[in-house]
Amino acid sequence: MANAKIYGIALTILDVMTDVFPQDYRDFVFAGLLDPGDVVEMVIFDLIKMTYDKTEEKHSMRYFFEKYGITKQDQIMRYSRIQSYVQKYRKREYDFRTKVSDFDILSDISALLPPDMSDMKTKLDGNQLTEMNFFELTTILENEFTKAFTELRLIDSKKIPNARFREIIAQYDYEILQMNGRWVKSDENIVFYTLAAFTLEWKYPINFIYSIAKRMEELGISEFPDQKSRMATFCADKCR
Repeated sequence: MANAKIYGIALTILDVMTDVFPQDYRDFVFAGLLDPGDVVEMVIFDLIKMTYDKTEEKHSMRYFFEKYGITKQDQIMRYSRIQSYVQKYRKREYDFRTKVSDFDILSDISALLPPDMSDMKTKLDGNQLTEMNFFELTTILENEFTKAFTELRLIDSKKIPNARFREIIAQYDYEILQMNGRWVKSDENIVFYTLAAFTLEWKYPINFIYSIAKRMEELGISEFPDQKSRMATFCADKCR
């Protein structure tokens, strides 16, 4: 039944792409490197992730501290600081989206804001996180590539010299390889770490952008037509 529904969604996406976007526009966007089937896979996978995120159980930070043996005060304070860091950029995204009316059609952007701590029950419960949320927090806490990408330092050679750039990219590769080793333990782990790898590449599309830069170097070009909007087509506002 589930496979039939997914197949039906895939056909609908293909029909919409064909009906809405002219062939010359699709040729322009895909540039011979992608086909409609690739886009269908991206959308289907994103829907699977959206469903997973909505159905995951949520717990307080205290729950995760106990689960993973995080007891030292300095460790707890580091998580507190990284939560504030993440919230700053979530608020920035919220402010941007409230200025663009099309965004609120696709999602509830109020979820980007922190909970209202004036309510006593909410204050006692604290921030409620899923296992994936906690994984993302830990990844940001332990890896510089996340902050270097978010703060746009990764593309500035004055802020990050070549040697440090290679070290940061190696961090990203190591994190993905670590997840590869966890996929084989159980069905639950396979689903979780597949979605975790997808989340990392979606929020920090380092390999994608590196591949584009490498191809541009091979072609001897420093930019391409409509560069900003074409990049945004594939990684949304993360490439702004």
